[in-house]
Amino acid sequence: MREQAEYVYNALGQQVGRTVGSGPSAVVTLSVHDLTGNRIAEHDDTGAVIREYIWLDGRPLAVIEGGQTYQLHWDQIGRPVMATDSTGAVAWAASYLPFGGIDLVWVDTGVLTQNLRFPGQWFQAETGLHQNWMRDYGPTTGRYLQADPLGLVDGPSVYGYAKQSPVRYTDPRGLTGEIPFGASPPSKIPHTGEWKWSPDPNNSRGGTFTDSSGKSASWDKPGGHWDVDDGKGNRQRYDREGNPLTKEEAHRKPRGLKRLPFPRFCPPLFLYLPFAQMPPDFPFDRGGEID
Repeated sequence: MREQAEYVYNALGQQVGRTVGSGPSAVVTLSVHDLTGNRIAEHDDTGAVIREYIWLDGRPLAVIEGGQTYQLHWDQIGRPVMATDSTGAVAWAASYLPFGGIDLVWVDTGVLTQNLRFPGQWFQAETGLHQNWMRDYGPTTGRYLQADPLGLVDGPSVYGYAKQSPVRYTDPRGLTGEIPFGASPPSKIPHTGEWKWSPDPNNSRGGTFTDSSGKSASWDKPGGHWDVDDGKGNRQRYDREGNPLTKEEAHRKPRGLKRLPFPRFCPPLFLYLPFAQMPPDFPFDRGGEID
């Protein structure tokens, strides 16, 4: 028998309330987000803090739970693969399947609940799905359950995740694939030798890549393009696939971003999804069943 679950969303499409079960035994989780959309705290229905999250440049640094701080260790796209306590002991560790499902997981029982998955995704055991801000993602199929609110701005499929390249792109908002923090420039961009990453905490882009000829490259996340400087004062811009762009093309706002899923004047909106009332053919992942 599948448990009933209800979710509440705000006007930005963020999941701010989650109730699993019914009656006195129902478990309520209320989420708080910062201005960039990162979940920074979870509370129960009495207001007591369940856990808190610390972020840097869109990546989770640590989880605070039960009075303890656990440092998170990521892979190349910012997905947590390990959590350690203040002594360095492992409290949680996992390996993943290609499209984000858990392959193997090790948990120090009762110590830490770690539900972060792909950047921007949160595992929900009652459905087996990953909540991904604007949409819900199925790690078994590697697809979203809902169509992209922006339409065909991220390839030919409105249900596909991150251009079907989850080890290269991320989609923290559930809208369109992005270059993950620190990802190398595409091979199509002319360069000499290998790109070398140089992190810089004072650089809003996190750092730059340089090749052996002195050419530098950095990802302009707001603009969605690569800036490549030849070291002589000349700059060329490229899209995320490595195709050259003019200055005007690089700074032109994508047409799809004008199509917001919610009107700007919309008051706070609450949506309830009682899963127990969904039709039997609703496409849940089998991993979400609770006997």
